Amino acid sequence: MSKLLIVVDMQNDFITGSLGSAQAKLIVPKVAEKIDEYRKNGDAVLFTRDTHNGGYLESQEGEFLPVIHCIEGTKGHAITESLPVGDSEVFDKPHFGSLELAEKVAQDAYDEIELCGLCTDICVISNALILKARLPETRITVDASCSAGVNEVSHNAALLTMKMCHVDVKGMTSEKEGEHERREGRDRRETRDRRDGSDRRKGHDRRKGHDRREWLEERFELDELNRRNEYDRREKRDRRSIRDRRQGRDRRQGRERRQGHDRRD
Repeated sequence: MSKLLIVVDMQNDFITGSLGSAQAKLIVPKVAEKIDEYRKNGDAVLFTRDTHNGGYLESQEGEFLPVIHCIEGTKGHAITESLPVGDSEVFDKPHFGSLELAEKVAQDAYDEIELCGLCTDICVISNALILKARLPETRITVDASCSAGVNEVSHNAALLTMKMCHVDVKGMTSEKEGEHERREGRDRRETRDRRDGSDRRKGHDRRKGHDRREWLEERFELDELNRRNEYDRREKRDRRSIRDRRQGRDRRQGRERRQGHDRRD
């Protein structure tokens, strides 16, 4: 099985220079060991270099990151002397990821391509995903212990992103994976709780609507009953009034007839 190790941007400016970091210094011995391992097994090793010129600050990258680094021909551009470059090929790239690198590697038809170096969250992830897109059936791996990011948070985020895109991430501690799984579980629970809460609110609203309809129906029936009762009472009152008027008239008429009869007598 043919394998290729791509050592990404292990340059002085990223280790001890203008963009250097303690995390970058720590991985240098591990990267050196990995290079030796590959060479002992007869596998290929390729180095990349981030490469800029004097107009860096006028570039788009320079606008976002106005720190001059890796200018071609300077000491900062060189790969650290702590790593044995030997007769390995060195590939200069002007940007984070390189389509040209992916095409070059694709021509050699490797069974596995491993990446390590700097920075996990910028150039390593960019080239890993480009290679995976160009060579979807080739095993692409990244050694987390031989890579360093701008900071620990973005380093871990990049590792998880690559893992989700089917890049085989090696050296990722179970604690980090466990934290990722816990975060995923928490996100799923929060999504479920929001959905359940929404369903409960909808159910509550439906019940409220149903209860209000029932209340309105009952209120309507009660009002209708009150109207009928009021109509019945008014009708009875009107009948009594008519009866009383008729009885009063009859009494007056009877009295007048009696009085007329008495006068005739």
